[in-house]
Amino acid sequence: GEVARFRAYKSKSGAFYVEPVSHDFQYSLMFIPVSLGVYYATGSILYIYLGFTATIAKLFFRLLRIRFEDMLREDGKSGGKVDGEGEIKYESPKNPGPVHRVYRFLNTNVFRSSTMVLPMFLFAFADKIDWFLWFYAAGFTAIALAHLARQMMYISRINRLRNVPVE
Repeated sequence: GEVARFRAYKSKSGAFYVEPVSHDFQYSLMFIPVSLGVYYATGSILYIYLGFTATIAKLFFRLLRIRFEDMLREDGKSGGKVDGEGEIKYESPKNPGPVHRVYRFLNTNVFRSSTMVLPMFLFAFADKIDWFLWFYAAGFTAIALAHLARQMMYISRINRLRNVPVE
């Protein structure tokens, strides 16, 4: 991506497929060597499980988001609004509640692939890299489950409006 940007080479496949997919795998798989390092430092197998949990939860979260965005595109609900990472820009509520504001802040500033490096640095600086694994394993699991619940409610509501039987 950086070389393409430097050369001013733009392609839809790069912006909408190659870059997001490479980010998804790079930032998901980074938990594995971190967990191995914590395992070797502590001897606790729990950190291996946490690393794999964070990896699987991050990939599951992205899979849910991508499939939901595909459905929105198919329904024509996206309006063609896409951000710099090729993801659909959702219309936010005009007066979001406190839970939605916290979620939006965390999703944008902490759980987005490109923003995970600063928390990792801060946890490492504090000599608490194991907390980093706990935070992201729990965080991505919670976000993935919240997305799943929200998407199921959205689909159920759309199906009721269309009088489509639930499968």
